[in-house]
Amino acid sequence: MATEPFPYDFEREGHQLAVRYLEPGDTERFQTFFRSLTPETVRCRYGHMISEMTDETARQLVSVDQLTEPALAIVDADETEAIRAIGRYYFDPETKSAEIAIVVAESYRRLGLARLLLNTLTSLARSRGVKALHAYVLTTDAPVLLLLKSAGFVPEGSTADGDLKLTRKL
Repeated sequence: MATEPFPYDFEREGHQLAVRYLEPGDTERFQTFFRSLTPETVRCRYGHMISEMTDETARQLVSVDQLTEPALAIVDADETEAIRAIGRYYFDPETKSAEIAIVVAESYRRLGLARLLLNTLTSLARSRGVKALHAYVLTTDAPVLLLLKSAGFVPEGSTADGDLKLTRKL
């Protein structure tokens, strides 16, 4: 991971931000970020309603093997390092594909953060031998569908829950 360009700082519309890997010490920041999300955002990201992010679940989500399941955070570039967006993928070694997921805090949308995470994760996946990325998206989540389609993802069908599966070959 030492050759990868993380962390790095950038600015968007007056916000000083940084992209970096999530770390085990981010448990509390992750929970604060989760609590800041609206119920609709949680439903869109997880596919169902989750009312609480437990300490154990948060620890698991920030303490990942960054080589096989990278989890990136966009944080404030100050001492608080408040999380504003998260992107990750889950690698399936049998299919050499990965499921990608991104969530951006409502007050930080329309700044290109989701696209930045998507492009960064796509580059990481390609460099690590991932053959395809896929995402499961609610059919009502028009902004995410537009983002993924504009990045070359194509619909491949629906799940029993009504989520649309989109895939991009790398």
